[in-house]
This record gives sequence, structure tokens and C-alpha cells, in this order.
Amino acid sequence: MVNNSRTHLFPPACDPQRPFLLPIKEKKNRPPIKG
Repeated sequence: MVNNSRTHLFPPACDPQRPFLLPIKEKKNRPPIKG
């Protein structure tokens, strides 16, 4: 049961950096949206 929760929160072991870096790069490139 713990494994299921972990895989849901963390990216797959296949490519742990790809899905993690993609959102970070987008946030750094895009300016903070202030509404």
C-alpha cells in the first residue's frame, strides 16, 4: 500500500528527473502570475 502512495506522489524510477525538472523549468522561465 505504501508503494502505491509513493508511486503516485513521486515520478517513476524510469525517469525521476524528467517529470520533476519540467514543471520547475516552466515555473522559472515564466514570471510569477499575480492576480
